[in-house]
Amino acid sequence: MEEETLTVIPLEEVRRFVEDCFKAVGTTSENASTVATNLVEADYRGHYSHGINRLNLYIQDIMAKRCDPNAIPSIEKETVATALVNGNNGLGSVVGKYCMDLAIAKAKQVGIGMVSAYGSNHYGIAGMYTLQAIEHGCIGISGTNTSLVTVPTRSKTASLGTSPLSFGASAKNGDSFVLDMATSTVALGKDIVNVFYDIVYLAIDIYVPLKKFSATKCPVWFSRELKDTVIDKKKSHKRYLGAKC
Repeated sequence: MEEETLTVIPLEEVRRFVEDCFKAVGTTSENASTVATNLVEADYRGHYSHGINRLNLYIQDIMAKRCDPNAIPSIEKETVATALVNGNNGLGSVVGKYCMDLAIAKAKQVGIGMVSAYGSNHYGIAGMYTLQAIEHGCIGISGTNTSLVTVPTRSKTASLGTSPLSFGASAKNGDSFVLDMATSTVALGKDIVNVFYDIVYLAIDIYVPLKKFSATKCPVWFSRELKDTVIDKKKSHKRYLGAKC
Protein backbone atom coordinates (compact mmCIF):
# COMPACT_ATOMS: atom_id res chain seq x y z
CA MET A 1 0.00 0.00 0.00
CA GLU A 2 1.35 3.42 -0.96
CA GLU A 3 2.03 5.64 2.03
CA GLU A 4 0.22 8.98 2.23
CA THR A 5 2.58 11.91 1.78
CA LEU A 6 1.98 14.93 4.03
CA THR A 7 3.32 18.24 2.81
CA VAL A 8 4.04 20.69 5.64
CA ILE A 9 4.95 24.27 4.76
CA PRO A 10 6.63 26.38 7.48
CA LEU A 11 4.49 29.23 8.81
CA GLU A 12 7.00 31.92 7.89
CA GLU A 13 7.19 30.63 4.32
CA VAL A 14 3.40 30.92 3.97
CA ARG A 15 3.52 34.46 5.34
CA ARG A 16 6.37 35.32 2.96
CA PHE A 17 4.41 34.01 -0.02
CA VAL A 18 1.26 35.98 0.86
CA GLU A 19 3.27 39.14 1.50
CA ASP A 20 5.04 38.80 -1.85
CA CYS A 21 1.68 38.42 -3.62
CA PHE A 22 0.58 41.81 -2.29
CA LYS A 23 3.90 43.42 -3.14
CA ALA A 24 3.56 42.10 -6.70
CA VAL A 25 0.42 44.21 -7.21
CA GLY A 26 1.97 47.38 -5.82
CA THR A 27 1.33 47.16 -2.09
CA THR A 28 3.91 48.71 0.24
CA SER A 29 5.98 46.33 2.37
CA GLU A 30 4.37 47.56 5.60
CA ASN A 31 0.80 47.11 4.38
CA ALA A 32 1.62 43.79 2.71
CA SER A 33 3.06 42.53 6.01
CA THR A 34 -0.01 43.64 7.97
CA VAL A 35 -2.48 41.87 5.66
CA ALA A 36 -0.31 38.74 5.32
CA THR A 37 -0.07 38.44 9.11
CA ASN A 38 -3.86 38.75 9.38
CA LEU A 39 -4.65 36.09 6.76
CA VAL A 40 -2.05 33.60 8.00
CA GLU A 41 -3.11 34.10 11.63
CA ALA A 42 -6.69 33.25 10.65
CA ASP A 43 -5.62 29.89 9.21
CA TYR A 44 -3.23 29.26 12.11
CA ARG A 45 -6.06 29.78 14.61
CA GLY A 46 -8.47 27.57 12.65
CA HIS A 47 -10.60 30.29 11.01
CA TYR A 48 -10.16 28.78 7.56
CA SER A 49 -13.05 30.79 6.11
CA HIS A 50 -11.02 33.99 6.61
CA GLY A 51 -7.48 32.80 5.91
CA ILE A 52 -5.46 32.69 2.72
CA ASN A 53 -8.48 31.44 0.79
CA ARG A 54 -9.33 35.17 0.74
CA LEU A 55 -6.01 36.06 -0.89
CA ASN A 56 -7.33 35.88 -4.45
CA LEU A 57 -10.29 38.13 -3.60
CA TYR A 58 -8.03 40.76 -2.05
CA ILE A 59 -5.65 40.71 -5.01
CA GLN A 60 -8.56 40.99 -7.47
CA ASP A 61 -9.91 44.02 -5.59
CA ILE A 62 -6.52 45.71 -5.84
CA MET A 63 -6.05 44.91 -9.53
CA ALA A 64 -9.56 46.12 -10.34
CA LYS A 65 -8.85 49.31 -8.35
CA ARG A 66 -11.77 48.66 -6.02
CA CYS A 67 -9.31 49.05 -3.13
CA ASP A 68 -6.27 51.28 -2.63
CA PRO A 69 -3.53 49.02 -1.19
CA ASN A 70 -1.41 51.97 -0.09
CA ALA A 71 -4.10 54.17 1.44
CA ILE A 72 -3.31 55.61 4.86
CA PRO A 73 -6.23 55.89 7.34
CA SER A 74 -6.91 59.36 8.70
CA ILE A 75 -8.67 60.66 11.80
CA GLU A 76 -11.72 62.71 10.88
CA LYS A 77 -13.02 63.51 14.36
CA GLU A 78 -11.81 62.66 17.85
CA THR A 79 -12.10 63.28 21.56
CA VAL A 80 -9.79 62.04 24.31
CA ALA A 81 -11.66 58.70 24.35
CA THR A 82 -13.25 58.38 20.91
CA ALA A 83 -12.43 58.79 17.24
CA LEU A 84 -13.94 58.50 13.77
CA VAL A 85 -11.48 57.19 11.17
CA ASN A 86 -11.69 57.41 7.40
CA GLY A 87 -10.10 54.29 5.92
CA ASN A 88 -9.72 56.05 2.55
CA ASN A 89 -10.73 52.82 0.80
CA GLY A 90 -7.65 51.06 2.12
CA LEU A 91 -7.05 47.42 2.96
CA GLY A 92 -9.31 46.40 5.81
CA SER A 93 -6.55 44.79 7.86
CA VAL A 94 -4.53 48.00 7.69
CA VAL A 95 -7.51 50.12 8.73
CA GLY A 96 -8.45 47.71 11.52
CA LYS A 97 -4.94 47.68 12.98
CA TYR A 98 -4.74 51.47 12.80
CA CYS A 99 -8.06 51.84 14.63
CA MET A 100 -7.15 49.38 17.39
CA ASP A 101 -3.75 51.02 17.87
CA LEU A 102 -5.57 54.34 18.27
CA ALA A 103 -8.15 52.84 20.67
CA ILE A 104 -5.38 51.29 22.78
CA ALA A 105 -3.51 54.58 23.00
CA LYS A 106 -6.67 56.37 24.18
CA ALA A 107 -7.49 53.61 26.67
CA LYS A 108 -3.99 53.86 28.13
CA GLN A 109 -4.53 57.59 28.57
CA VAL A 110 -8.09 57.85 29.91
CA GLY A 111 -9.23 54.27 30.59
CA ILE A 112 -11.29 53.60 27.46
CA GLY A 113 -10.88 54.00 23.72
CA MET A 114 -13.71 53.70 21.18
CA VAL A 115 -12.92 54.06 17.47
CA SER A 116 -15.25 53.71 14.49
CA ALA A 117 -14.21 53.57 10.84
CA TYR A 118 -15.74 53.92 7.41
CA GLY A 119 -14.32 53.75 3.91
CA SER A 120 -12.66 50.41 4.64
CA ASN A 121 -12.72 46.89 3.16
CA HIS A 122 -12.82 43.30 4.41
CA TYR A 123 -10.77 43.32 7.62
CA GLY A 124 -10.20 39.62 8.18
CA ILE A 125 -10.92 37.93 11.49
CA ALA A 126 -12.37 40.19 14.16
CA GLY A 127 -10.30 38.37 16.75
CA MET A 128 -7.09 39.77 15.27
CA TYR A 129 -7.87 43.13 16.86
CA THR A 130 -8.96 41.88 20.27
CA LEU A 131 -5.70 39.89 20.39
CA GLN A 132 -3.94 43.15 19.59
CA ALA A 133 -5.61 44.76 22.61
CA ILE A 134 -4.73 41.83 24.86
CA GLU A 135 -1.05 42.19 23.94
CA HIS A 136 -1.19 45.69 25.44
CA GLY A 137 -2.99 44.62 28.62
CA CYS A 138 -6.41 45.86 27.50
CA ILE A 139 -9.83 44.26 27.10
CA GLY A 140 -10.67 44.30 23.40
CA ILE A 141 -13.96 44.46 21.52
CA SER A 142 -14.11 44.46 17.73
CA GLY A 143 -16.96 44.20 15.24
CA THR A 144 -17.93 45.20 11.73
CA ASN A 145 -20.86 45.34 9.37
CA THR A 146 -20.84 43.26 6.19
CA SER A 147 -22.62 42.93 2.88
CA LEU A 148 -26.28 41.89 3.01
CA VAL A 149 -25.89 38.12 2.68
CA THR A 150 -27.96 36.72 5.57
CA VAL A 151 -31.64 35.83 5.17
CA PRO A 152 -33.59 36.49 8.40
CA THR A 153 -35.99 33.88 9.79
CA ARG A 154 -39.19 33.61 7.69
CA SER A 155 -37.75 35.89 5.05
CA LYS A 156 -37.04 35.30 1.35
CA THR A 157 -34.50 38.08 0.88
CA ALA A 158 -31.05 38.62 2.35
CA SER A 159 -31.23 41.80 4.39
CA LEU A 160 -28.64 41.33 7.15
CA GLY A 161 -24.88 40.88 7.23
CA THR A 162 -22.91 38.18 9.03
CA SER A 163 -21.63 41.08 11.17
CA PRO A 164 -18.82 39.36 13.12
CA LEU A 165 -18.07 40.18 16.74
CA SER A 166 -15.04 39.53 18.90
CA PHE A 167 -14.34 40.00 22.59
CA GLY A 168 -11.01 39.30 24.24
CA ALA A 169 -9.46 39.61 27.69
CA SER A 170 -6.25 38.38 29.29
CA ALA A 171 -6.24 36.00 32.24
CA LYS A 172 -3.72 34.66 34.75
CA ASN A 173 -0.54 32.79 33.89
CA GLY A 174 -0.43 33.94 30.28
CA ASP A 175 -3.89 32.58 29.46
CA SER A 176 -6.60 34.59 27.70
CA PHE A 177 -10.21 34.41 26.54
CA VAL A 178 -11.08 35.30 22.95
CA LEU A 179 -14.53 35.03 21.39
CA ASP A 180 -14.56 35.46 17.60
CA MET A 181 -17.82 34.67 15.84
CA ALA A 182 -20.21 35.55 13.07
CA THR A 183 -23.70 36.58 14.15
CA SER A 184 -25.13 34.37 11.41
CA THR A 185 -25.48 30.58 11.62
CA VAL A 186 -22.18 30.15 9.80
CA ALA A 187 -19.43 32.52 8.69
CA LEU A 188 -19.51 33.51 5.04
CA GLY A 189 -16.61 31.77 3.35
CA LYS A 190 -16.82 28.35 4.97
CA ASP A 191 -18.71 27.10 1.92
CA ILE A 192 -15.74 27.92 -0.32
CA VAL A 193 -13.01 26.53 1.93
CA ASN A 194 -13.24 23.03 0.46
CA VAL A 195 -13.10 24.39 -3.07
CA PHE A 196 -10.08 26.49 -2.16
CA TYR A 197 -8.14 23.58 -0.69
CA ASP A 198 -9.01 21.35 -3.65
CA ILE A 199 -7.30 23.95 -5.84
CA VAL A 200 -4.31 24.21 -3.48
CA TYR A 201 -3.80 20.44 -3.34
CA LEU A 202 -4.13 20.18 -7.11
CA ALA A 203 -1.48 22.89 -7.54
CA ILE A 204 0.82 21.07 -5.10
CA ASP A 205 0.36 17.79 -6.98
CA ILE A 206 1.20 19.44 -10.29
CA TYR A 207 3.93 21.91 -9.43
CA VAL A 208 5.60 20.96 -6.12
CA PRO A 209 8.33 18.31 -6.35
CA LEU A 210 7.84 15.79 -3.57
CA LYS A 211 10.70 14.02 -1.85
CA LYS A 212 9.89 10.90 0.09
CA PHE A 213 11.72 10.18 3.32
CA SER A 214 12.50 6.75 4.68
CA ALA A 215 11.58 5.87 8.23
CA THR A 216 15.20 6.42 9.33
CA LYS A 217 15.38 10.01 8.16
CA CYS A 218 13.92 13.17 9.66
CA PRO A 219 11.66 15.64 7.83
CA VAL A 220 13.34 18.73 6.40
CA TRP A 221 11.79 21.06 8.97
CA PHE A 222 13.51 19.30 11.91
CA SER A 223 16.21 21.44 13.53
CA ARG A 224 19.64 19.99 14.30
CA GLU A 225 18.77 19.90 18.00
CA LEU A 226 15.51 18.05 17.35
CA LYS A 227 17.29 15.52 15.11
CA ASP A 228 19.86 14.87 17.86
CA THR A 229 17.05 14.43 20.39
CA VAL A 230 15.26 11.90 18.19
CA ILE A 231 18.50 9.96 17.64
CA ASP A 232 19.30 9.95 21.39
CA LYS A 233 15.78 8.74 22.14
CA LYS A 234 16.14 5.83 19.71
CA LYS A 235 19.50 4.87 21.22
CA SER A 236 18.08 5.03 24.76
CA HIS A 237 15.12 2.90 23.72
CA LYS A 238 17.43 0.27 22.26
CA ARG A 239 19.47 0.19 25.48
CA TYR A 240 16.25 -0.20 27.47
CA LEU A 241 15.10 -3.12 25.32
CA GLY A 242 18.48 -4.80 25.66
CA ALA A 243 18.73 -4.34 29.41
CA LYS A 244 18.23 -7.38 31.65
CA CYS A 245 15.81 -6.96 34.51
